[in-house]
Amino acid sequence: MWIPAAVLAAGTAVVDTVWMWIEIQRASQAWLTPLIACLAVWIAFQQFRVARNKLRLDLYEKRFKVYSAVKEFILSGAAAGNR
Repeated sequence: MWIPAAVLAAGTAVVDTVWMWIEIQRASQAWLTPLIACLAVWIAFQQFRVARNKLRLDLYEKRFKVYSAVKEFILSGAAAGNR
């Protein structure tokens, strides 16, 4: 790896610091990709849960309309039968 002459002339402390940051970058490449993948999976799962709950709510509203109509029909028939 090429290191600028100014860095080399500054002394070993700077060189050690540069090498430390290079190692940190290499190490972060190793764990950053799986971390991003896990984050993407978590977001996808949350979107799945939201979509599933929305579907349940939509179906509940439709079923409740049918339930209300049937209930009204039965009650109107029962009221007409009592006359």
